[in-house]
Amino acid sequence: MMRIGIWLIFVGSVVVIALAVLMVIWIGSKIIRSIEKHDRQDEIEREITNKVKRDIWNNKEEK
Repeated sequence: MMRIGIWLIFVGSVVVIALAVLMVIWIGSKIIRSIEKHDRQDEIEREITNKVKRDIWNNKEEK
């Protein structure tokens, strides 16, 4: 009977640890996706800024 109790404690501990690991992985993937999304937005803003600067520079040269 004692071995069944120890076995249940072991299995329960493994399940709790596995759930904790899955939660950390899920949170980490959310953070990584958020960073990647922010990087894409920064790249788009940078491209727009560069295009506007080129347009302004080209308009100054034409005058």
